[in-house]
Amino acid sequence: MHINRVFSSRRSLLLAVFSVLVIPVSLLRAGEFDEIDRHALNAPPEIVSNLDSLVDYLVRPAHNEAEMLRAIFRWITANIVYDSEGFFAAFSTQFEITPAEEKPENKQEASSTRIETAPAEVKTANKEGTGQPEAAGEELTPEMVLQKRIANCDGYSLLMEAMAKRVQQMTDLTQKAIVQRVQQITDLTQKDTSFKIVKIKGFAKGFGYRVASGFDKSNHAWNAVYLNGEWKMIDCTWGAGHPDERGQFVSEFEDYYFLTPPAELVYTHYPEDPAWQFIDRKVTKDEFIGLAFLWPAFYKYGMHLNTHPGAIIQTGGEVEISIGAPDSLLLDADLIGGGQLLEGNYTFIQNEQGGSRVKAVFPRPGEYVLRLYSKVNGSEEPYKETLNYKVLASAGEGENIGFPLVYEKFLSNRACLYEPLQGRLKRGAIVSFKIKVPNAVNAAVVVDDRWEQLASVDSVFGGEVTVDGASVGIYARFHGSLDYDCLLEYETE
Repeated sequence: MHINRVFSSRRSLLLAVFSVLVIPVSLLRAGEFDEIDRHALNAPPEIVSNLDSLVDYLVRPAHNEAEMLRAIFRWITANIVYDSEGFFAAFSTQFEITPAEEKPENKQEASSTRIETAPAEVKTANKEGTGQPEAAGEELTPEMVLQKRIANCDGYSLLMEAMAKRVQQMTDLTQKAIVQRVQQITDLTQKDTSFKIVKIKGFAKGFGYRVASGFDKSNHAWNAVYLNGEWKMIDCTWGAGHPDERGQFVSEFEDYYFLTPPAELVYTHYPEDPAWQFIDRKVTKDEFIGLAFLWPAFYKYGMHLNTHPGAIIQTGGEVEISIGAPDSLLLDADLIGGGQLLEGNYTFIQNEQGGSRVKAVFPRPGEYVLRLYSKVNGSEEPYKETLNYKVLASAGEGENIGFPLVYEKFLSNRACLYEPLQGRLKRGAIVSFKIKVPNAVNAAVVVDDRWEQLASVDSVFGGEVTVDGASVGIYARFHGSLDYDCLLEYETE
């Protein structure tokens, strides 16, 4: 089955910021919290209406404070529903939802979609625009969130803070001591291993966010925890799920937002008070807006940017981006122009050892969004959205420009095409083909029904072929198979 391509002056400063902030990827916590997660998800109904009894149950089997926090995080993300009705009521008055927010076919899955919370005028205490008005002047409390089981980001972070503070009490920390230590936050050292949690308000690049756009006001809330001598971030809202383009909340657990390193979360979350970034080199708000728009998959899959660390790329009619990634990872990309996924093969992935090169061409001058997706090779999981760029193209290559159509076998076998890269070939011309296909036994160019075998040297196949038909494809046969698989397909004109 082929990959459908349809779905599919500050630079030095940004490079400096990126080199400071980007650290090796957070290791996947495979199986680390399975037992405590199961315990949290099996909380009996009779104890969940009271904060004390619920926390007491959740932390009972925990061996340390990290597991206590995990139990609380997992219960909240599974049992509190996001107030998507209130969010969309406010969102629709400020933004126009375009296909950039829709779920592309066979690519972006709900597990990685971000949530941007409702604007300030509708996100306090479920009062305005949420469909659940409270009495005038009534302030949102953790008990209210627990009772209603529906909240925006304020409610999520408030409940997480309240439940975690009960863990603090269990660890014999007085509230006075917590306040004193938070006030002395800049003096904390690795010797301080006491546990504390705070609620942070700020700006988030979430649902509906346009790459490299600014913010009129703060729009999100999350938590920071001081655990085992260092600060980590928790976002229960984004960990619980997301609203889809129809305004319905989709419950989809995202593990990444539990104890996220501050140096990673700063690409999508910016606190109102920069001191709460908890990174050595503080980022300004303008720098935050200008940083690349990274999704959880970028860090979870162990990726890094070799080029283009900023959110905006200024180029001519084409661009090439180098991304470091494990060889087990597959990348793909698509291009959006004028708010629509472009119906053409304008992006192309070239795999190389230790990463990939992403090529894109632009049919006309203008503004585009380049989206990158990734997944583990051989995994049944769908491609996950990984990185978004805003591209300002000063030139265009024409409506008929593009790359060949890519099939799954080209990506999964990490093939690399040397020539021809253009997707349209001149009918009747003699064309030189050259492609590297690891693990392939044979490769051939098929023109209509005519097969032309390519010569091979060290998995590189090449030869000249007369393109005298309507359809042209590159096929390969791999070890253990008698059949040929299509890798690429060209059009002729």
